[in-house]
Parts: sequence; structure tokens; C-alpha cells
Amino acid sequence: MKQAKQNRLNISGEKSRLKTSATIVGISVIALVVTGCGSSDSDQVTQSPDQTTSADTEDNTNTDAPSDSARIAEIKESGVLRVATLGDNPPWETLASNGKPEGWDMDIIDALAEDLGVDITYEMVDGPGRVAALQSDKVDISAATFSVTPDRAKVISFTEPYIMVNGQFLVHSDSAYNTIDDLNVDSATICIGTGGTATENVARVAPNAKTIEVPGVGDCLQALESGQADAMSQDTLYNANLMSTKPGLYRVIDETFSEEPIALGVQLDDDEFKAYVDNFLMKTYGADNLKSSFETWFGFDYPEGAQPAWFQQ
Repeated sequence: MKQAKQNRLNISGEKSRLKTSATIVGISVIALVVTGCGSSDSDQVTQSPDQTTSADTEDNTNTDAPSDSARIAEIKESGVLRVATLGDNPPWETLASNGKPEGWDMDIIDALAEDLGVDITYEMVDGPGRVAALQSDKVDISAATFSVTPDRAKVISFTEPYIMVNGQFLVHSDSAYNTIDDLNVDSATICIGTGGTATENVARVAPNAKTIEVPGVGDCLQALESGQADAMSQDTLYNANLMSTKPGLYRVIDETFSEEPIALGVQLDDDEFKAYVDNFLMKTYGADNLKSSFETWFGFDYPEGAQPAWFQQ
């Protein structure tokens, strides 16, 4: 995991030569409404690459990308890509000890900002804030294990997905629960994160179970560890990574209960910016950098079954 800091995605196929630093610009309590149309207070982190000369770097200009939209022109003029992300969902995204966001999603954003030739400002949000920050024009893009859903697609737009995941329950290794049916009883308590797809999924597959709703993934894991919850709902890739980093403590219920495309969120009908980011994702995937970064953060190969169909076009 420590190697990831030197293994940022780079569209040229080499490790990025850019070094980054982070400065806390403002600190406030995250206070986000549960609905996607509310506003949010958030922590803001600014991340800037060190200046390098043209002799030090390769030309990463995206010659195949669509022409600049108004959004791209604004981003380049300001010199900053504004990004909403979560702070406690490793290895997708988390805050490092220095307060700077890191993880697989952050590698993608680092490379996108490099492609645009700009710095990054992060807005740290919770689940609902991924939508709210886009609606209120606080950010240009949301990168936060963001599942594409019909309801969300009514109020924001999504890029093409860059990976597919499945919903799955995580339990203690010595848990008496072995199947989803086992959990579908009123004596079982399942933890779900606020503003995520688990709310509907758990109600659908285990309607008889009790649920507790908490702001983030780390809060759910704490509820599971403390015995407040018998299971937590997460994606298969998070679960696999957690079990590899904490062997013997947890296991999964093998059945999965959803298939969800993970994409980047952009503002509603921002079609030209979406096209630019789609082009970037395809180029990054084609250079195998998306996969290599995934392997660095998750500790196992990018699953072949998780590859979105559009990458094969």
C-alpha cells in the first residue's frame, strides 16, 4: 500500500514524475442532508504538482480528446480541478496521515488533472454530498466509489463506468450468519452507509433485518467490530481488500445481491466534459495504467469480470 504514493496513474505509461503537496484550506464539520438536492459543508484540501520544465516531462496533451467545453475552459483558466470525494473508504479513497486524499480513485483524479494541466482542490463529503456538491457547483467532478443509478442520473450526469462491483455482506469470521436468508430475520442488524445504494439493496434482500445507518464506511466497520451490527453492506472489492489486510477477522457471505457500475459524476448535461473524461478513461485503461494502479491499491489483479463492456469496444 505504501508503494502507491510512487505509483500514480500516468497517461504516458510511465510513473508520474510529479510530486504533490497538500494544504488544509479550511476545516469544518461535514453537515450534509440525506437528499441529493441539499447543500454541504466540507473540508477542502488543495493538492498541487511541483513545477517542472518541458525537458523534465513528456508531452501528455490529449490530442484525441473532444474539443474544450466551457467547463474545461473554466478549469484550465482557474488552474484547478474541483473534486468531491470520501475520506474513509480505503483503498478506493481515504485520507492519508498527512491529511491528503489517496487511493485508487485519487490516482485516477491525479492523472486526469495532469492531463488537463491543472492542480486539484478536494471537497471532503459524505455519501449524499457526492451529488449535492455537483448540484451546488462546488465541484466539477465526484470521484468516490460512485454507483450509477437511475435516480442519481436524473440530477447529475455520469461518465462511462471504469469498473463493475457487486454488493456483498461482510461479517465477523465467527458469525453464525452464513447466507442472506440467515440475515433476513428481525434479530439481525445490518449497517449501511448514508446516501449509498445499500439502503435500497438491503431493504430488498433482507427486509426483515434491522438496519443502522451511519455516515461512512469506517463508521460501519466500527459498528461491526463493536457488535452494534451483525453485518455490513459493502462491495466485493472493498471486502476482499479488507480481509487480505486483516486476515482471520472477517469473512463474506458468498452470495452477492447487486451489480453496480462505478463511474465519475459530473454536473447534469455537461456532455462535453463527460466526453473528455470518457476519452481519458479509455486511454488510461488502454495503457494498462488503470489496472496497474488498481493492483497497487487493492493488492490483487483487476478482476476480468469487473471490466465494463465499453472498454472492450
